[in-house]
Amino acid sequence: MVVAKLHLLLLHFPIALILAAALADALWLWLRRPVFKESGYWCIVLGALAAVPTVITGYLLLDGMRFAGDAAEIGETHELLGVMAMSLALAAGGIRLVGRNRLARLWAYAYAALIAGSAVRGGFVLPLRIPF
Repeated sequence: MVVAKLHLLLLHFPIALILAAALADALWLWLRRPVFKESGYWCIVLGALAAVPTVITGYLLLDGMRFAGDAAEIGETHELLGVMAMSLALAAGGIRLVGRNRLARLWAYAYAALIAGSAVRGGFVLPLRIPF
């Protein structure tokens, strides 16, 4: 359970990095300044890598909680959105690593929306009995 509780510490990194990547990509598309292109690149790559342990620890935490009813539904939705956001971020990060920046930028708003949706759903899980 100690490893699962790490989710509450780790979750902030991929959320912030992936949202920052989307913002940097949008600014690059608008202003065409190289600093935003480089920032978007590093934010999505690091955010995607940070999402992996976050999703794993989140799964362990949710599995250990044994929620029922509405709480279980909220937790499952949060888990699904988190896995989808991680998958998109990993794909976008991989595309950026091989140099296809334009395609990855098209996904900026999609993965930012998934991360935001997952974070909002996760906020509903927290008050439901997570023992500290």
